[in-house]
Amino acid sequence: MSASPDPHQRLDELIKTLADRTIPELPAHLAANVWREIRGRRGDPSESWMAALFELLRRPAFAIGGFIVAGALGSLFGALSVGHRSMDTRMAQQSLHLDVFAPNAPGLPVALISRR
Repeated sequence: MSASPDPHQRLDELIKTLADRTIPELPAHLAANVWREIRGRRGDPSESWMAALFELLRRPAFAIGGFIVAGALGSLFGALSVGHRSMDTRMAQQSLHLDVFAPNAPGLPVALISRR
């Protein structure tokens, strides 16, 4: 009967063969490249969607559309605030009874003459 080779002896031979090999030269910026790759694959979700949105808005068609939407929203909010401001101004004038100084005040003789 032949003796079977010892598995530990075979492993020791393989380890010795690997240890005898020379270590290859590593690239100069290996660590920086590894960390850049890790950051690129991990990625910050907040940065990725913001970067994608920025890249999308840099295209001329989307930039023009963005200006149109911004102008429309600005006009809408401006018109709404002017409407509320005039209503608020009118309510303040009525509550302070400042309407007596208006050119068409109800208590002025000109207003009484024009009613007839």
